Amino acid sequence: MALPTRTHVFRQDSTPCVSRHPSPPHHYREASKVRRLSLRRNDKATVANQRETTTKDLHRYCTRSLRLRRPARVCFRRIHCTAERQAHSSTIPSRHSLRRPLLPSQLHPLAAQSVIRRDVAGKESVRSLRFCGVNAHFQNGIAEKRIRDLQERARKQLLHAKSRWPSAVELCLWPYALRNANHLMATLPDKEDGSCPLERFTGTDVSPRIKTNHTFGCPVYALQNRLQAGGRLPKWNSRARLGMYLGPSPRHASTVSLVLNLSTGCVSPQFHVQYDDFFETVRPSAGNPPTPSQWQQLAAFRKDLTVVTPSEVAMPPSEGASAPDVSDIPPTEAEPDEAIAPAEPDEADADDEADAEPPDDPDDATMPQTSTSRYGRQRRPTRRMLESQELRAAGHVAYSAYYDALHEDDYLLQDEMADPIAFIAKSDPDTMYFHQAMKQPDRKQWRAAVVKEVNDHIERKHWRLIPRTEVPDGFEVLPAVWSMKRKRNIKTREVYKWKARLNVHGGKQTYAVNYFETFAPVVQWISIRLILVLALLNNWHTRQIDFVLAYPQADIEFDMYMELPAGIETKYGNGKTHVLQLLKNLYGQKQAGRVWSQHMTKGLRRIGFRPSAVDECVFYRGNVIFLVYVDDGIFASPRGADKSTPAAPTKLLRRDAAAPAFDGRFNYRSVIGKLNFLEKSTRPDIAHATHQCARFSADPRRPHGDAVMHLTKYLRATREK
Repeated sequence: MALPTRTHVFRQDSTPCVSRHPSPPHHYREASKVRRLSLRRNDKATVANQRETTTKDLHRYCTRSLRLRRPARVCFRRIHCTAERQAHSSTIPSRHSLRRPLLPSQLHPLAAQSVIRRDVAGKESVRSLRFCGVNAHFQNGIAEKRIRDLQERARKQLLHAKSRWPSAVELCLWPYALRNANHLMATLPDKEDGSCPLERFTGTDVSPRIKTNHTFGCPVYALQNRLQAGGRLPKWNSRARLGMYLGPSPRHASTVSLVLNLSTGCVSPQFHVQYDDFFETVRPSAGNPPTPSQWQQLAAFRKDLTVVTPSEVAMPPSEGASAPDVSDIPPTEAEPDEAIAPAEPDEADADDEADAEPPDDPDDATMPQTSTSRYGRQRRPTRRMLESQELRAAGHVAYSAYYDALHEDDYLLQDEMADPIAFIAKSDPDTMYFHQAMKQPDRKQWRAAVVKEVNDHIERKHWRLIPRTEVPDGFEVLPAVWSMKRKRNIKTREVYKWKARLNVHGGKQTYAVNYFETFAPVVQWISIRLILVLALLNNWHTRQIDFVLAYPQADIEFDMYMELPAGIETKYGNGKTHVLQLLKNLYGQKQAGRVWSQHMTKGLRRIGFRPSAVDECVFYRGNVIFLVYVDDGIFASPRGADKSTPAAPTKLLRRDAAAPAFDGRFNYRSVIGKLNFLEKSTRPDIAHATHQCARFSADPRRPHGDAVMHLTKYLRATREK
């Protein structure tokens, strides 16, 4: 006797349809009913625990199915069965129900489109699972967008490598390029917090190292296998072999790369590898020999074709010369059953052959090969066909020459940048020597800059003019070098200053005679970035300063003598009779930076600054941080100078007879007179502060001098208001 059928499968519109699946016996139905009633009486913790167990079972089942390599349709059918039961059951399914098979007749095409879930409080939430139609790729936008991004990135990598190394890179390497593009998309940070998709997916805080990523298809030099195995090689043999980088190995650590052997065509994971990310070792314009690459022939990606030079192509010969032999040139691609036999061309090829003029003596010329199709058509390759075959055979060579011709200037620029200082001096038209500046249209401004530079040195007593006869024996008189520089506005590119710098020719110095140590520390970039970031995050005050004539502020380390600069004459004589004895640390010396650094450090220590134990060019004093890079500095402090009021709001001026006397760094009475004039004319806001400071003009103390300095800083900060 057949059992009654009563199982329902819900459509999208929740309309039940009868299935031919037999219902279980009566006692099974009663037991299931009792079980559902008992589940409803469970507390919230039990329901949550059971729901978590169900999810774990589902994950465990899917993992076991994939390990057993079950068909995808079987796994999907089991998961689909679970989604359907959760959608149409008011209770949570049991662990055993997840392992029950689902018959094909039970699964409606739209059964899993709406999944109804019930939370602990009994509130239902609907999560939709939608399927795109046939050939309706626009309905699956997320996946299609991901596929397009992967294809575009892989194509860019292949084309870039092909243009830089055309003799070795082939487009058939697209699977490796696609996998490398996917690896980069998964490991590169894409959020503001610096996290990458792989880090968020795995739930770990350790992000992959970006420095392990390299240019796809770039040349790499892997250690020879014998050396990796602990063996030895002959003394003068190469220790590395040339290969091609195909991305990181998916089965090893991130520092292990997949390397293509150009000789064998095998791809192997390599750890002892050096990368040439800029293709400098295979660039023909740099004088590198052609790189032999045989993996294309071994992998049957490229056939061995005879490379034909342009001189071998059928061209009109000169008088007295015979036509070239083109019998070795293969004809154009034909059908498999075509036979090669000499014949005359038909009318269809008459137009193409018009470009190829016949030789003067047909008897001395060798007729090119012709092909006969299966329809009896005979044809002979024309000049255009031969040129096309030549370019196909040696296309990579032609493209390499074409690419190098287009980027020759870029390559030269890259070679010149190997020495950044020499590159800047050579490429900057605003930097020149004295004789070059005197030939410029603005030589009048250059002369004024030279006079100003010399007068500044004379006023500060940086040297002393002496007769040449007073130079001690054994001392060499060093030449003087002018360095001329135009300074332009960054926005308008207009010249706003002509600067002339007088230097000693340090290249003429002798070790152990006029210099020893030359090292001068500078602040590290990590320190600069750290302080600036802290200033931005904590809203600190910063100030940038520049030392004027910094190096000559220090005394000279050794006795040195310098020739008179070009263009300078004195009333006592010229450069033939007189020289300059240097008294200060002039620019251009080998040890000038070191002497200035020591002098500045002593001065900072004298006013209370202390150097950092990590970076010796970072100084601290209280809550003030000072960073020094040669003769430029940056101050950073949580508290800036109080410039909002003319006087300190929390400090009253008194006679302060016990306070130290004013140090006289400026004329107190003269400054008070100027402040009174300013207060009476345009700045009435400083009237009270000026009158308070004027009370103590007879006997000023240090607090009174500080109050005047505060007032002048206020005026400077508010001069535009």
